[in-house]
Amino acid sequence: MSTSFQIHKRIPDSKIYVTQGTLVDAAGVKRPQNKRPRAIVSGHHFNRRIEIIVPAQAVQATQAVVDRVFADACFYHGTLPLSFFLEGEFFNTHVKTGSCLVLSLSKIDQDDVFCIYNGILRLSLTRETYEKAGIVGRVSKFNKLRYIIELDLRDAGMFAGHKLFDRLLTAARESPLARPVACVANVGGASECMAAATRHELRSQTATFGPVAVPPFPRPAAEFAHTAAVTPPTYQELSPAELAQYYKSAHAEELLHLLEWTALVAVESPLVVADAAPSVTATYAVFESGRPAETVARIVVDGLVTSAQALAVFDALSLASAADSWTALTVYGFDDAPVSWHAAEHSFLLSGDNNYTVVVPPSADRAYIAFELVCNQDTHS
Repeated sequence: MSTSFQIHKRIPDSKIYVTQGTLVDAAGVKRPQNKRPRAIVSGHHFNRRIEIIVPAQAVQATQAVVDRVFADACFYHGTLPLSFFLEGEFFNTHVKTGSCLVLSLSKIDQDDVFCIYNGILRLSLTRETYEKAGIVGRVSKFNKLRYIIELDLRDAGMFAGHKLFDRLLTAARESPLARPVACVANVGGASECMAAATRHELRSQTATFGPVAVPPFPRPAAEFAHTAAVTPPTYQELSPAELAQYYKSAHAEELLHLLEWTALVAVESPLVVADAAPSVTATYAVFESGRPAETVARIVVDGLVTSAQALAVFDALSLASAADSWTALTVYGFDDAPVSWHAAEHSFLLSGDNNYTVVVPPSADRAYIAFELVCNQDTHS
């Protein structure tokens, strides 16, 4: 069982969605990939960074998981036209039948952007390019001067000689889409047909920090009123509805505090250091939890990471975590990707946020807390 809700946003142009539940069902079976929290991880396509925070004593086991998942992993970076990915060996080997993730690194608010995921080609185009491409699409949900074209490249009709595919190739060769642009690609390993691009290994970097003060790990909202974490006001009599709203607000505050704490640990902020002198300018202070201060380890992998790789890391870490330990996994999406979760249209405006954090707190019932940070120009929100 899981519960989801939106909490008050403090980041301009962004929303934070929170889900709490357990990683396994009543029979102890791991939840399927299409159920939260695994659906959050598996449905997020274009990941630029994975960041794991664990207690220092768990760093060796965590490092072993990361090293195993990314043992032979790599991605490519180069300046290539769209047509490169629609022709020849790359198209037949990686797009049609294999694993393929491609993203152009253009600015989605002003340039033409394309991506390929699960065999789907998504184009986010300016009006000029759209009119010259000659392929029917739709107006963007966020900008009436931009157009979205989506084509399933694994469809049986997507081959040379078919009218729609030939029109796509013509647009890729002769319209503004013919211009080479900076791209990244992950094809599941090394590939000879990517010789025109530079290969980069997906490798982790590890650092320790602390000791840091550790905040409370909030329980699900239904249990929150039965803990000692918060006491309602006694100077006035609250109705049942007012009392429920009070607990909901206090619970949301603790959840947001936990998310802020993971972000501050990630940048090694002095605000979370145990026994640090209070800041005269910052309003943040770690909530008292009764837990001893801990030295933490931060493991980071940068590059184009697939959702399958992220899910492999999450599954291994969450189910191997000890009942008295904790793990925080944060995954950052590309700000200018035309897609965020599943098939949701994504744009930028002020932030371009499409990130998530999943915290597995100390618990015997395999609990989790998942945060999805989504900018307003994203249909996932």
